[in-house]
Amino acid sequence: MTDVSPTATMVAMGVEPEAGLSGAGDSYVLADAAPHAPYRPSGAVLLRFLAAAALLSLLGAATTTPLISEWFTSGPRMAAEPRVWVFLVVWTAVYFADAIAGWLIWRAGFTRQVRAALRLHLTQLVLQAVWLIAFALQAPVRGALLGVVFGILLVLDIATLAAAVSAWRASRWATVILGGVLVWLLYGTVLSFGDTVLRSLSAG
Repeated sequence: MTDVSPTATMVAMGVEPEAGLSGAGDSYVLADAAPHAPYRPSGAVLLRFLAAAALLSLLGAATTTPLISEWFTSGPRMAAEPRVWVFLVVWTAVYFADAIAGWLIWRAGFTRQVRAALRLHLTQLVLQAVWLIAFALQAPVRGALLGVVFGILLVLDIATLAAAVSAWRASRWATVILGGVLVWLLYGTVLSFGDTVLRSLSAG
């Protein structure tokens, strides 16, 4: 099974265990970065963040295919819910904005606060992937476990809020971007709650 934990994601983004700290797997620094020196902008790392956003976008697009989304589009839904293609466009923009926020945090400097903010940011990226997979897995059961998807979304909201707050000292622009991401997530959370309730009532 592929490791999609925040730690593995940090390594994939170009972050590696701090030299000389064998066994201290939770202590991470940017490879070859000088202590307490600001990170220089790195095109390679930016491309990695953008690649992660592209993967999330592709995964999100897959959930809108008729094979996966038919159970959702044919069932009871909130009246305020936009069309599927609108969701797809907005989510794609959100994923790439989120990637920019992660890059801004990454290049802020070598401090404990920056590393903590980066971990939280990558955690919410992983949760976004988990949420999309959980949504796609509702197809075989016709949305019977939609409450699980709603629960994952709540955890994602909390993780994104924590990432936004933690990013403030690293990059205020990253906090602004993550705040925008959180607003969209909260809108999705309200819709998810409404859909879950509507389906429960229709099933009863």
